[in-house]
Amino acid sequence: MSLRYRIFSAVFTVCFLLLLNSPVSWADNDPWRVKSVVFKGFDNISPSSASEVMETKAPGGLGFRQGEVFDPLAVDRDKDRLLELYQEYGFFQVKLTTKVEKDPATRKVTVTFESHENQPARIRNIRLEFPNEEQAKIWREKLLAKAVIKKGKRFVLDNYRKSKDELSSVMSDEAHPMNKVKGQVLVQPDRLHADIIFRITPGPKVYFGPTRVTGNQNVREGIIKRLLAYEEGEPFSLSLLRKSQSRLLDTGFFNSVSLKPRYRKMKGEKAPIWLEVHERKPHSFRFGLGWGTEESVRVRLSQMNRDPFDLGDTLSLEAKISSLYEGAVARWKVPHISGWNYHFGLSGGVEQKDDEAFNHRRYFISPVLEYKPSERYSFFLGYNAEIDRMLDLKAAVPDPVYEDQAFYIASIPLGVKYDARDSVLNPTKGFLLRLEVETALKALNSDLGFVRPLAEFSYIHPLKRPKRWSLATRIQAGAVFSLLDDERIPLVRRFFPGGANSVRGFPYQSLGPLDSAGKPLGGEVMFVSNWEVRFPVYKELGGVLFVDAGNAWENVDTGIGSLRFTAGFGLRYETPVGPLRMDVGYQLNPPEDSPISRYQFYLSVGQAF
Repeated sequence: MSLRYRIFSAVFTVCFLLLLNSPVSWADNDPWRVKSVVFKGFDNISPSSASEVMETKAPGGLGFRQGEVFDPLAVDRDKDRLLELYQEYGFFQVKLTTKVEKDPATRKVTVTFESHENQPARIRNIRLEFPNEEQAKIWREKLLAKAVIKKGKRFVLDNYRKSKDELSSVMSDEAHPMNKVKGQVLVQPDRLHADIIFRITPGPKVYFGPTRVTGNQNVREGIIKRLLAYEEGEPFSLSLLRKSQSRLLDTGFFNSVSLKPRYRKMKGEKAPIWLEVHERKPHSFRFGLGWGTEESVRVRLSQMNRDPFDLGDTLSLEAKISSLYEGAVARWKVPHISGWNYHFGLSGGVEQKDDEAFNHRRYFISPVLEYKPSERYSFFLGYNAEIDRMLDLKAAVPDPVYEDQAFYIASIPLGVKYDARDSVLNPTKGFLLRLEVETALKALNSDLGFVRPLAEFSYIHPLKRPKRWSLATRIQAGAVFSLLDDERIPLVRRFFPGGANSVRGFPYQSLGPLDSAGKPLGGEVMFVSNWEVRFPVYKELGGVLFVDAGNAWENVDTGIGSLRFTAGFGLRYETPVGPLRMDVGYQLNPPEDSPISRYQFYLSVGQAF
């Protein structure tokens, strides 16, 4: 070691020790910074809503960022802003005080806003005024029923604005898109009354005129017009325009769709519609790479052909590989055949699944006809033909010779679904109800005869308090009944609950009857129930607390035993393709002498349900 290095090390050590043992002092000219902002008595306004209108901000980044420079004048302005915010929520007699606490040692400031809200102003009267009494008789009761604000309820400015928009929307849906709605609010703060007046001019009655299509190059105009939810000469409806836009976008043919009524070019009572589309390329490829605790690495390659047979149809080819699945599937879809509400689909391919109890290969073809009388309801009827070939029997089943063969299954799937959720990838409210029944018959030359009903109900309910919290629940139940005497339902149609999207706390497909080595045997009866509390954590990060329950049983004759319960927590990070999900589950009442760990960790994409 050189002498120069030793001298440098000694000097550095002495300086470091002096700095470590010297007290930290702040210069008098260093700025005061905001350490935290505290809200007391804010019962009807959340701290997050209050913070949005304020200049004074608490440091973000979970407390690791340096606070903003403290400005006492900004605190005074924030007080005025908060009083205005309270008035928007109907509180006109709020007493608001501020308190500033300074720490000279750190030159940090804690600002406290304390509120005494008192009683809110309530809506005493809602009056709708029209140009004449005849229009009032037609519209008054109908519009009052649709208004968000109600007599006797607390006045909220946002609800008043929503009511104005809703009144205009109702008339636009009933052939009066040129309506005008003007509003006035008269508040008596001392008496805590609010009177609301809407002055409404319905305007002339309008009908749909001819539709002019522009921007299409590859998709025929006839196909585009076939997807429209309205016809020329029908009474105008804004919701039918939106429905038409949704149908056109759902085809996947277009990047954007715009429908604009041209009132200035009306001929008589008919308003022409200008429909402008921006098409996607007729052919596209997509490559996807992902990872999950159950599938490990997964690779997906897909190719999409839009309108290949000039029917408004799509033909997609997809190949996927993971530790649990290998397959290639083709899907052909023809929407809105024989009118708006019928859709035809045809899928087929080969799949190889490496399940916990067995490894098998499936060749299948399945045509399906779907009927959608509305955006939420759908019914389907199909035909399924498949060959299931056993490749590796892992579980010690009662009759290995019976399981270790190729089954030809010909079945008729039938189902109904009602989906009132606000999103498929990440729903925040609404419910889903689905019932499917698969029936395999010897009359169709099927090797097996069975009936397999499966029902699911899920519901997401936003909580009023705390804000952005929600309660989510799901119930699944299924059974399979043999139509032949003394015939065991093979593994390929039995139920195997457990895993990231089932009862968390049990590994993938490992809940239910097990053999001596811990391999699942599946059940002919299955029940699963999930309960979650979802809440925000920080920006795009959210959390969940959950309790799951479920089990699978050998068959109905042997009886249904006890449920297995699990509990745990998880994190959700919002992404454009759905939330990135991490869950940890713990078995509350595991089976005796179970070889499975009571703790399970899951990483996946999308909500559990």
